[in-house]
Amino acid sequence: MRDLRIILLFIAVHWLSFLHAQNAATAAQGRITDKKTHAPLEFANVRFKGIQGGVQSDSTGHYNISTTAHPKILQVTFLGFKPVEKPVQIGKVNNIDIELEPNDIDLTEVVVKPGKRRKKRIIDTAALYVYHQVVAHKDENKASSMDSYHYNEYTKMTFAVENTNQKFIDFKPFKPYKFFFEKPDTAEGGKVYIPLFIKESLMETWYRRKPAKKINITHYDHISGLHGSIMSKLIGYHFQVTDAYENVHIVFQKSFISPFSPTASVVYNYHILDTAKINGRTSYKLNFVGRVKEDLCTKGYAWIDSATWAIKSISYHPNEKANLDYIFNLLEEQNFELVDSSHWMMTSEHQLLEANLLKNPKQLAVRIEKNTLRKNIESNIAIPDSIEKIKDDIVDRDAYKKPELYIDTARLDTLTNSEALIYHHFDTLKTLPQYKALKTFMTLVTTANIKAGPVDFGRLYRVVSKNNIEGWRVRMGIYTNSDLDENLFAGAYGAYGTKDKSWKYSFNLRYKLPAPYDRWHAIEAEYKNDMLILGQENPLLTYDNILTLISGYTLDKVMRTREFNLYYERDWIKGLSSNITFSDKTFYTVPGAFTFSKYDATGNTINISKFNTTELSADLRYCKTDYYYEYYTYRTPLQTKTPSITFKYTLGLKNQLFGGDYTYHKFTLQFVHRLQLPEIGYSKIMLRGGYILGNAPY
Repeated sequence: MRDLRIILLFIAVHWLSFLHAQNAATAAQGRITDKKTHAPLEFANVRFKGIQGGVQSDSTGHYNISTTAHPKILQVTFLGFKPVEKPVQIGKVNNIDIELEPNDIDLTEVVVKPGKRRKKRIIDTAALYVYHQVVAHKDENKASSMDSYHYNEYTKMTFAVENTNQKFIDFKPFKPYKFFFEKPDTAEGGKVYIPLFIKESLMETWYRRKPAKKINITHYDHISGLHGSIMSKLIGYHFQVTDAYENVHIVFQKSFISPFSPTASVVYNYHILDTAKINGRTSYKLNFVGRVKEDLCTKGYAWIDSATWAIKSISYHPNEKANLDYIFNLLEEQNFELVDSSHWMMTSEHQLLEANLLKNPKQLAVRIEKNTLRKNIESNIAIPDSIEKIKDDIVDRDAYKKPELYIDTARLDTLTNSEALIYHHFDTLKTLPQYKALKTFMTLVTTANIKAGPVDFGRLYRVVSKNNIEGWRVRMGIYTNSDLDENLFAGAYGAYGTKDKSWKYSFNLRYKLPAPYDRWHAIEAEYKNDMLILGQENPLLTYDNILTLISGYTLDKVMRTREFNLYYERDWIKGLSSNITFSDKTFYTVPGAFTFSKYDATGNTINISKFNTTELSADLRYCKTDYYYEYYTYRTPLQTKTPSITFKYTLGLKNQLFGGDYTYHKFTLQFVHRLQLPEIGYSKIMLRGGYILGNAPY
């Protein structure tokens, strides 16, 4: 019987190994170069033969592709080069460098026309000529090439649901809010949608090329039903105006190879659809379409001015089979206007996103529509003295709180009837007891706190936890919220362990100081006597988390500390910030978990009950396009298209007022960059290094 069990176990292990091998991903990576010149080839098409989808090589010729299917052949193609196929091993990472051999035969370009059959025609040299002229004149046609300009910009964003049926509207939890669905809107093509939220903003921009100066003044920024800057800033970060001349277009956080990037002719087909006189100027309607439907390219057209080779208007949407997660429709449209004899400025932008979990246009879906309008455009003007004095972007003090009456008179566009009703709906909503209960529930979900007027109780996921030192740990905290004061945060908590039978506690006070130009300026004091896990940085997955009850693993490396911290945070100029910290910490021996020892004068090891560190540190962080998610008196940096660099210096002080035991100097340098990668998405790079001089305690 025992032998039978061994045989069955042996079979099961091998069967599981077989299944793992079958399900393991097959990957290939390497570099693609020109066999003749050994130069890297960018935008070479890489895919597994017989499997949908693929990637393109980057600017250094590198590629990385993987699939859970079972491919046998790696296929590489590039216009003007002979295609290459390489065998791959299933379930493994294949390192394959590829040299492509130039094709001596002159190739003709293929243009796909609508219809039942695909037709081929000889390369449209006129279309390629127009494309190359646009690329060659990009720098001089960007708005930044103008000597100076000024304009007012109005942005309207609506968040709606579409394809709602009566069953959805009659859903019992929606019954108190049924008035939202009574007057829907209709889009082009007859699609019916129901606007739920609207965001409007009004901004003024001043620009001068030499000496460089650009100032944005936000006069109004508001979301229906919400007051404050948190959500407005976050939405503004995610949905920015697209630059038609950039090599990569980012629309609703999705990256596409621009049809006017220097290497776009490799992945796009071009065709002139029309030539027309517009306002007395000859213009070409240039059609572009990505060659491979699965690539993150676009298809659409642009009107090009023949005198300046500037884009007069552009309209496009992604290739049909491009992987856009849950998005089934994405549209970008821009119009430009000649503001002087040779420069064009974007006057309007329309963006549309439609998405649902099934990527089905006929099912219930989310609809986000953004319209930007620029008016009162002036070029080659002197910047007024009042603007010269401003050093950075500013926000009117009441920009997030101005009454709706202000935007009613300042709005540069009109609202549809259903959009105008949104404000009325939210006025009605605030009077409903169901809505007040919903707000309390949403506070509970998003903050894990129970809201009670100007204070919160929580956090609920930390109320009960367990570790080997404290045993069962019970904790409860009380914290102020923005209803008390938008700039002041005060909080405290107490915790008790049933095993060590001791109390732990913390007190915290933080104040957001006034600062010019909407810059960050805050100070904080904290006193804490509690446990910690040395080196743990994630504030959510701590030792006092309810997940410790279900993880199956009880933490046993918990340390007892007493600490006092002072923080001072400030933005000095746009993109440059610092954080100065004074910290005094005492670390205590915890029997069975942490014991501390050191060498005495004779070289013998002795145990100590505690040790102390007193530190003064300062860091300097720079990111050219810095952006933060701000909540109440705290903020978290968001990764933008430019890298961030942080340098930190820490001085350990010995035998000073607070009784530090060690003297040391600690230097830390960190580099973080988020790379937008067409075809793939993005890649986050983080490099961190440090050096310590002196005797650090651990």
